[in-house]
Amino acid sequence: MEPAFLKRPPGAWERLACLLFPPSCAACAAPVESASYGALCLKCWRGAAWLEGEKARRVGPAWGFDSAAAAGSFEGALREAVHAYKFAGKTSFKRPFTSLLEAVAPPCDALAFPPSSAASLKERGFDAAQELAESLARRLKRPLFRGLKRARQGEKQAGLGRDERWLNAKGAFLAGLPATLQGKALLLVDDVITTGATLSECARALKASGAGRVDCVALASTP
Repeated sequence: MEPAFLKRPPGAWERLACLLFPPSCAACAAPVESASYGALCLKCWRGAAWLEGEKARRVGPAWGFDSAAAAGSFEGALREAVHAYKFAGKTSFKRPFTSLLEAVAPPCDALAFPPSSAASLKERGFDAAQELAESLARRLKRPLFRGLKRARQGEKQAGLGRDERWLNAKGAFLAGLPATLQGKALLLVDDVITTGATLSECARALKASGAGRVDCVALASTP
């Protein structure tokens, strides 16, 4: 599934922005042709491993969510783009990333996001999932629920093995849904799905608080 924004020719202001402030591709260092591409060139965007159909989805009773979908596989250029956004402050990716999430998002009544750990916030200076959820909520014209909280501060998931990730996330989240969202369909937004442990536990917390359905979307999923 090639992203829709790659099929549209760049506008005049997008080309001009790249001429005045020429960005380099985060994956190959080539010039970026349009501001709408963020910090990734057209060739690298087109070379990403996009997911379609069942390859893009995770479903089943093993997870606390009803379904999860990702736009692409967390490898190659897409992995470099996500890392540049999260760790190098390449905020120009927000626009194309929002488009990727919108393309795989199912209908919902409201959006939510898994809160970052204190260690991650200190390291990055911002909450990547929150930023993406805010942008997607504006695009979809849906409210954003900010009441998903950490019941305890666990370790960062990065660097942990599969079993350690599940143990670290278990029971780590609480949610206090307002009456207006009781029984509604919520959409959890994250950047990468690895084991699914964090999103699964967030979904369990939301359902325990009264959510009727919880689906998840992410930019990428680990192969």
